[in-house]
Amino acid sequence: ETITIPTSAYQDIDEDHYAYTETFDISTLIGTDKEVPDSGVNIYAKAWVVDTEELYTGDNTAMVTLKGLLSKYKSQITMDSALIMGNNGTYTVNAEIRNNSLQDAAVGSITADILDSNNKVLTSVELATGDQTLTGEQIKALSSAAPEFTGTPASVSLRSSKKTVLLDAGSGSCEVVTMMLTTDNKISGTMPEATRSGYSFKGWYTLEKDGEKDKKVMVTSDTVLEGGQTLYAQYEYIPVYSSQSWTLEMEDYEYDGTAHTPTINGEMYGDVTYTYYNADTEEELDSAPIEPGNYRVKVFAEGGSRYYSRTQTTYYSITAKQEPPAPTEYVVNVKNGTINSKTIGTYAPDTILVAKASNAPDGYKFAYWKKNGVTVSYSENYTFPLSRDMELEAFYTLIADEFQTSGTGQLEGFSADKENGKLQISVLHSVPNDCKILKAGLVATSDISKLNNLTAANADFVRYKENITAHNYKYTWTKTQVTADQTWYVRSYLEYKDAEGKTRTVYGDLVQATLDGYKVQVENKIVGASNMEDVKMDKENHKISFAALMSVPVDCKIKFAGVVATSDASKKDYLTKITATEKSTVNGCYVRGMASNMHTVKFTWTKTNVDTETWYVRSYLVYEDANGKTQYVYGDLTTAKLN
Repeated sequence: ETITIPTSAYQDIDEDHYAYTETFDISTLIGTDKEVPDSGVNIYAKAWVVDTEELYTGDNTAMVTLKGLLSKYKSQITMDSALIMGNNGTYTVNAEIRNNSLQDAAVGSITADILDSNNKVLTSVELATGDQTLTGEQIKALSSAAPEFTGTPASVSLRSSKKTVLLDAGSGSCEVVTMMLTTDNKISGTMPEATRSGYSFKGWYTLEKDGEKDKKVMVTSDTVLEGGQTLYAQYEYIPVYSSQSWTLEMEDYEYDGTAHTPTINGEMYGDVTYTYYNADTEEELDSAPIEPGNYRVKVFAEGGSRYYSRTQTTYYSITAKQEPPAPTEYVVNVKNGTINSKTIGTYAPDTILVAKASNAPDGYKFAYWKKNGVTVSYSENYTFPLSRDMELEAFYTLIADEFQTSGTGQLEGFSADKENGKLQISVLHSVPNDCKILKAGLVATSDISKLNNLTAANADFVRYKENITAHNYKYTWTKTQVTADQTWYVRSYLEYKDAEGKTRTVYGDLVQATLDGYKVQVENKIVGASNMEDVKMDKENHKISFAALMSVPVDCKIKFAGVVATSDASKKDYLTKITATEKSTVNGCYVRGMASNMHTVKFTWTKTNVDTETWYVRSYLVYEDANGKTQYVYGDLTTAKLN
């Protein structure tokens, strides 16, 4: 629209500027059937002069936003009231009725109720009678004196003959407290929003009975209501979230066959999930890895109602276990003898050496060699392969003296053929000159459960040569069809007859062998460890005596030496499962013996009141080896019956 201001309107103005006001109907801009939108209507104006020089060079364009009352009050009809007390104790009710819409509205007659503090009506005042109609955005003021009444007034409530509903904001607040209903009993106009700190507004709801409970129903523009009904504001809590601040660490580590757990620094909230990936391929793994490689671990903490979720990722590596490098040489120290005319020397691993004993002093004779404290040979010239640092010592005894001697067995050589899956193990046996070798060989198993007491009785393989006339004998065994994942456990095995004609059994150190190499698992030999020395029958007095001989190396300590026995044939296999270290009865089996600080012990047990039953007896030795580990040794099973 262009408005021309006539010259006559400002030709008598003496000042240097002129103000002009133009009034126009906004309905021509928005249409007669529409309301001013909540965002308002922008009105732009531009002024200029014609037929003369325009001296003003600034911005001559302006904009103003026009907003309607409906967008402000959110209800078509709003009513405010006040109770005014006069000097003579009388009261006057003032009211203001607003039509916030551009459309005409019928509000009916208006009545004011004067209420006390308990909302009890003290009196009522007719402010306007008959149908009251307000034109678009009309504001109408009403006033009337109140009749005399008793009681103390506290507030005024306006009501219209047109139907209204009340708005209850509950714990929040709302500028509008009543809403008019249309003729079809629906909300007239746009319903306002209530506000509550920390909550979002969900809507207005009615409360309806659902059996014994109140049922909440949301009000929409199509909801049919009743005059005087109360609508209740509903809110939804806006949770306040905090961030989780924990951090993730995962150290590299050397392969040990286990999966390590990441370190979490700080407190985690919600369910926690660990996911592992191959860092090189980004392939997700089913579980935490244990094999060497490069990995990524992702840790996710879900959070919950108060905390945001958090994800952290870190990389780590499992490195292959580094085996110590194989020694390039070993040291051999010889006492009372020489090797290559030297008492001390360094030699390459697996070198075959010969130790020669020095001449015996006057009145003495050579007795035996000890290697690292263990008796290994009764020959003055001792031949052996070098497998570790070694202390060798030759011992002598008086010519007139007798000394206890026993056979020995030890690892002599080892080789592995990976290509053909073969292991070759050699063991060297030695007995005194007055003894005879009955069996010389080895026992072997791949069953790790048999390691604590690997003997000829439970080994998978028992290999030997019989009735050997020599006093030193080397036996070699080749195991074929060995796979890369197999471990074999081997001990030298020797049976011999001593100078008194008694049979002795000796087992050497336990050797752990694979296609990659070998190691001696037990450093100290069990020399003639546990044998039944003698059994005597006394039919007349119903007695059987069992004599057992036990022996340990000098750097070991006997904790218990004796016998285990039973007359129940079903329990004879249980004898090798006993681990008691004092006189007792275990599962119906006798444990008899003693502790000793000697290295050789002979123990005799006599069973009295023997009738016709058969007794099953083993010699039994418990000792502490040089490494402080407890070892259990069971002799061969002896069966005895009086007849």
